[in-house]
Amino acid sequence: MNLGTEPLLTVGAFMNTDDPDVALMAFDEGAGVVGTLLDQTSLLNTMIGSSSGRKTTFELEPGQSPLFPRLTSAACAAARQQFNAKAAETEGSFQKNPVDSKLFKPEELRSGTFGLSPSDTPVSCPKAPCGGGLRPLAGEVSTLSSHVSGSGQTVPPFNGGMALTSQGGGPPPAALWPGFSNVAGVKALVKFVVSYCGIVNVHTHTNAAEWNTVISGAGQVSYYQVNTGSKPQRVTMNVKKGDMFVFPRGSAHWWVNYSPTEQLVTVGGFTAAFPDTALLSQLFKQSQAIFPMVTSAVLGDAFVPSADSDSLFPLLATRSPKSCGGDQPCTSCA
Repeated sequence: MNLGTEPLLTVGAFMNTDDPDVALMAFDEGAGVVGTLLDQTSLLNTMIGSSSGRKTTFELEPGQSPLFPRLTSAACAAARQQFNAKAAETEGSFQKNPVDSKLFKPEELRSGTFGLSPSDTPVSCPKAPCGGGLRPLAGEVSTLSSHVSGSGQTVPPFNGGMALTSQGGGPPPAALWPGFSNVAGVKALVKFVVSYCGIVNVHTHTNAAEWNTVISGAGQVSYYQVNTGSKPQRVTMNVKKGDMFVFPRGSAHWWVNYSPTEQLVTVGGFTAAFPDTALLSQLFKQSQAIFPMVTSAVLGDAFVPSADSDSLFPLLATRSPKSCGGDQPCTSCA
């Protein structure tokens, strides 16, 4: 119930592959469970209860769903009083958000400026300034889920993670959120903050597809199609606030924020509790160190790895001034 003075907006997902099943439970203009029992008053009163039948909501407009009724002004005012006097967060609820699960701060959403401190985006780059960062949120995987990637019974216990090897490796700490864990093969939530003139370096998730919705800023995202033979093989999309995009499982993908004054921010998720993350730049860097003839053959002779090979969030080299990026806006990205 929204008792505020502005619309309540959320970004979320249903974890099934078909349209979600929805069952209305109340009267709901005769469409709900209670509504279908009005012709059996005694049975209804015994199983559910009784009311005066007076409505506290506006009449539905043509095409409006009974799933979204609107309280009258008087009913809304009374509901606010009841809420302030009686409503409180349930103590000990197993569905309560885990510690550190708040992806965004209210002031970030109001101002459009998003923090990049270790507490805001635990996964970032080896040293500042960074091209961005992310905060993952995964449910704790049940030890009984022996066939679920990331469960306690797999060997090794976790199948990869979003923290880079050079930063310690392994998955982010599991957060106990039973209502989210072990749902539809297990999922993870994530927020991305791509800084001014920032980049999300080209990488893959071999065990997960990824989806994101832009909530602030704009940018360009690309991925390289996997085993399709389609043309073009590279898919590039210009995205802005409100747009959603998906990277197929296993596809190499990357992002660029070409704005010097506005961050690109998304909320999204992965189809695995702990998605493997492999940087293409690290593959070439390590191949060069072990067997340079391979990189010479596939990349050209005298290949020199990028200085940002170990960073998931580098910055555009063409930005100015060179000290910008991270929390500091730039003058230009070109």
